[in-house]
Amino acid sequence: KWVHALSAGVDDMLSPDFAESNIILTNSSGIHGTPIAEHVLGIMLASSRGLFTAYEQQKQKLWKPLPATDEIYEKTIAIIGLGSIGRAVAKRAKSMGMTVLATKHRQTTELFVDHLYPADEIPAAISTADYVVVTLPLTGETRNLFTLPLFQRMKESAYFINVSRGPIVNEGDLITALEQNIIRGAALDVFQQEPLPENSPLWTTPNLFITPHSAAISPYYMDRSLKIFVE
Repeated sequence: KWVHALSAGVDDMLSPDFAESNIILTNSSGIHGTPIAEHVLGIMLASSRGLFTAYEQQKQKLWKPLPATDEIYEKTIAIIGLGSIGRAVAKRAKSMGMTVLATKHRQTTELFVDHLYPADEIPAAISTADYVVVTLPLTGETRNLFTLPLFQRMKESAYFINVSRGPIVNEGDLITALEQNIIRGAALDVFQQEPLPENSPLWTTPNLFITPHSAAISPYYMDRSLKIFVE
């Protein structure tokens, strides 16, 4: 009669028979905000302060100045898809002194967002952003949403982060954007095929940081999901 998903996404569960049945389906939306927001904040700080380069130099026992480091203070972040995860990212970005832009289908008053764009105005939202963070669900509208034309709308100094679903991003176009220095860098936690195959060109793409779909992992994951289930 009822299926409860321990995850927020349920796209892998919705077979035609299930979708057309009378079985109630609930999910654990809302439990991922804290770990994913901290993951995003960590990537922004590491990329800004040159920590990725510093770690590589440490492994080589190499003492040399880092490439030009920066601050995220007073930088602009564009959060594409302002749901529970996006709000958690916005709150932390605002606390770091960032300007927060976001997109959302329904226009609402958002405490930590400086400017909220309609969902169909993504090009405008990303055009001035230093960091573009994708927190969208995977739907027919969002599949293959980020292609080369969108990457070309970003600043050359922009850093792209996807912590939502892999198929939202055209991986070939992202590789092109990074290889041709259309954007400064990117971090992916999700991919079109998981686990990411050993022969994927993403592994060797310049200025790309890869994590194995781990942004939502937390020792408190099950406690939070069960609390939603009980309620």
